[in-house]
Amino acid sequence: MKGQDMTGGELLTEFKKLREQVSELKRLKAPYQQTEEEVRESLAYLENVFENSPDVIGVVDKQGKFIKVNKMTTQVFGYTYDALKGKPSLDLYADKNEYDKMLKKLRHDGHVQRYVIDMKTKKGKIIPFEVSIIKLKNNKGNVIGSVCIARDISDIKEALTSIKAKNEQLETEINERRRAEEAAEQASAKLQAMVYEYSQRNREASLLNKMGEFLQACLTPEEAHPIIARYASELFPGSSGGLFMLNSSENMVEIVSSWGEPLWGERMFPPKDCWAIRRGRPHLVEDLGKEVVCQHLLPPKEDSYFCLPLMAQGAILGMVHLQSCQTMVQPKDDFPQGMPTLGQQRQLAITFTEHIALALSNLKLRETLRHMAIRDPLTGLFNRRYLEETVEREIHRVNRKGTKMGVMMLDLDHFKGFNDCYGHEAGDVLLRALGSYLKQSVRADDMPCRYGGEEFTLIMPEISFEIALDRAETIREGVKHLQIQHHGQRLTDVTISIGVAIYPDHGDSWEATLKAADEALYKAKISGRNKVVAAGQNEYLGSEVTSICQGVTDSP
Repeated sequence: MKGQDMTGGELLTEFKKLREQVSELKRLKAPYQQTEEEVRESLAYLENVFENSPDVIGVVDKQGKFIKVNKMTTQVFGYTYDALKGKPSLDLYADKNEYDKMLKKLRHDGHVQRYVIDMKTKKGKIIPFEVSIIKLKNNKGNVIGSVCIARDISDIKEALTSIKAKNEQLETEINERRRAEEAAEQASAKLQAMVYEYSQRNREASLLNKMGEFLQACLTPEEAHPIIARYASELFPGSSGGLFMLNSSENMVEIVSSWGEPLWGERMFPPKDCWAIRRGRPHLVEDLGKEVVCQHLLPPKEDSYFCLPLMAQGAILGMVHLQSCQTMVQPKDDFPQGMPTLGQQRQLAITFTEHIALALSNLKLRETLRHMAIRDPLTGLFNRRYLEETVEREIHRVNRKGTKMGVMMLDLDHFKGFNDCYGHEAGDVLLRALGSYLKQSVRADDMPCRYGGEEFTLIMPEISFEIALDRAETIREGVKHLQIQHHGQRLTDVTISIGVAIYPDHGDSWEATLKAADEALYKAKISGRNKVVAAGQNEYLGSEVTSICQGVTDSP
């Protein structure tokens, strides 16, 4: 055997090589384990949202048979999970003809939105639902099933029936009062009051629907804040108000938008200063002299106010604050009976707050998922996946404009030795510091990315070769002077090597340009590190660096 022919020294050398390979495999495996854990956490969160939704949610296959339902589905229809699994969805619909019409609309439009249809429970009870359906497709675009979300609208139908009955009763009363000359004026006044109330409810519902449409189209919470303020000013014309949100540290509540007259009270305060946030329920104060007043409004004025917590999934997001304005209570053309008080608008304020809490929660979740998908969790820079998805778009833009695009490959010098000397925690501190520095040192259109390990990539659209080299040298020099603290020590003599290439000068594709920048980086490394090297050139910029283990001094 081959091993029997080796000397003792040769066997020892082979053993050392094998041990180094095992260590390298462990190092490469670590980030993948972290990514798998993050994916599992995201899936667990989404599964929790699905399972605990207040709406009925079911997933069916191409044959229309259930493959997954949430808890609300079993509660509403009276079936167990096992009984529903594999059951045709048609069995839950009361009217087959209406069911066929809905499927025809789904096939024609590709989706069904808010379709009203009757469904039946296991015991045969008929319940009206508002149904929305979207198709599920695989990565080839083929339909593999659909997702159905249904909401019980029994209360709405009962309310409409009640309104219809009241309208009929009103008509009867009006006809009766018309026969009585003495009661004519009273009947007319009552009718006017009811019409006014009905018009106000219609107006409020219309404004809430319009606001909801805009909020659904928003991409970020910041985009939604002024929209909320704009519709709040119309819904509560006799009041001023503000939208307050918890900051990222959740230790302060800050105003993000306002409407009406200037608010009396703090624009930033700790959550404990608001009773609505502390109690998790609306706090209406109509008599400041007799009721408990929030600390963020001291000293109190003479006006009444209303604080409503923004809550989603049991978590506080912020607070809506409304306060009456004595200078705005005179009747307007739209309000012949005078501006409504905060007490009269209590239910509207609660409904308004519930609408925006759900919208802001969804935006926050969408933003979180988007950030997780495109950002490196350690440095906060774009990740390699986002880089590869986006760079082709930048290439097309450069080609269309006839400009150039700079590509930098950056690598921390002696990073492995740094980890060996100070540990991986210090290495993470160094990577985060470099990520923060790059974000502060680039233009708005530039794309700093963590390419992998201690390697970083910087994409610079519409830049010349000379300016790209100048910026690379500025970054290299700036890294040398970073003040990085770790456990009371200052890490110094941290340096980077940089390779610079320009598209299309150094490559007719993204891959070729990246390779040219990587080769330039390699030249910077083998020539002593702490340098900037341009693709296709042998001239090195910068100076050599001292040993990385000389880079720690005690903090002053």
